[in-house]
Amino acid sequence: MTNLSHVILETSEILKQEFNIRPEKTKLYIYEDINKFLQGTKNPQAQSMFLPKDLSAHVPKERLDLIFHEYFGHGLYCEYTSYGKKMVNDENKYHSITEDEIIRALQYHDHLKPDFEGHALWTEEFLLKKVNKEDVLERRLKELDKLHFSSSTNPRLKTQKDVYNRVKLLENKYGKLHLWYYFGFPKILEKEKILEVVKERLKSRFNSLEFVISFGSRNVDKDLDLCIVLKDGVDVGNYANDEIEDIVDMPQYNKSEFIKRAKLFDIVITEPIITGDLIYGNEKEFMGLWDYLLKFKPSDNAIRYLEQRIRECHRNSSLFFSRKDMRSLLKGLLVSSYALSYELCLDKYKNGSGIVKFSEILSDDIVKIRNNIKKIEDLSNHPYTHPS
Repeated sequence: MTNLSHVILETSEILKQEFNIRPEKTKLYIYEDINKFLQGTKNPQAQSMFLPKDLSAHVPKERLDLIFHEYFGHGLYCEYTSYGKKMVNDENKYHSITEDEIIRALQYHDHLKPDFEGHALWTEEFLLKKVNKEDVLERRLKELDKLHFSSSTNPRLKTQKDVYNRVKLLENKYGKLHLWYYFGFPKILEKEKILEVVKERLKSRFNSLEFVISFGSRNVDKDLDLCIVLKDGVDVGNYANDEIEDIVDMPQYNKSEFIKRAKLFDIVITEPIITGDLIYGNEKEFMGLWDYLLKFKPSDNAIRYLEQRIRECHRNSSLFFSRKDMRSLLKGLLVSSYALSYELCLDKYKNGSGIVKFSEILSDDIVKIRNNIKKIEDLSNHPYTHPS
């Protein structure tokens, strides 16, 4: 037990260093023989169990993989993510809610069950590697093929191995931290962790980095907004989060385009410069752009450019609306909101205003509408709702 206690403390510190969290409320119960406990539950065939109601993990002593799965996987999820906290709340008020509320809660859980289980499977693999237990991991991965999984929202996931494979595909595509944030955990806003996210996403293109700018809400529970500037000639094609939508929003620009559009007072470029924090890049050069925007007002050429951007937004939104599916409708509404932003900016610039920030042109109602569009869009693009 002493050795096991040491491993648990060690892995808690690893999670604190990697993700800035560790179990605080979750309780761990280790059994010499767990069968007697399991016989008194609704799932006596289980290998181990996590009870959200009292944040308790129940595991057999000889299974380090299941300790990591239940205590660190499900425990952290229920302590720190919004849905995990909802699970705990639902369990504790189960006898006081209506039958309709119970049905809705069960439907919601079925929808997010692949995340709940996928996170625990990913966490146990991550920690087993960290403590050099690859032999345990190898046996566990073979075992997952035999463990049943069911989800009406994603019938393709038939085994625990399917859930694990799905999560690994997302990790390989987006990176460890992006996946962690996708599960719903708080963002880490320290420069080193932001750069780690960028490096995971850019891969070899990271070596061509000019600027990384953090802007937006800078709220650990909101999307992470980053502006990425790369050297001229480097591919900055469509790297949108087509599966993990908007969790880390990082539009990418070549340097000459970025500078040109900044001096044309394009608000999607000026906003991160004026309101953001430089995470990486030449500070003197960055502050030169900042000074330019504060010192000058838009030229006639910039006014014509902004008028053109408005027309482009309207054309693009019309194209989305013409497709008539829900995803395109939401995209069209979002692009229309950008057209409105440009129009409000242009009105101020035509009246002689200096640099304009989003906060100066968008009413609370417009911000709420845009945020709600993005929330609905996130749900419609959920990778487990629309499996590839």
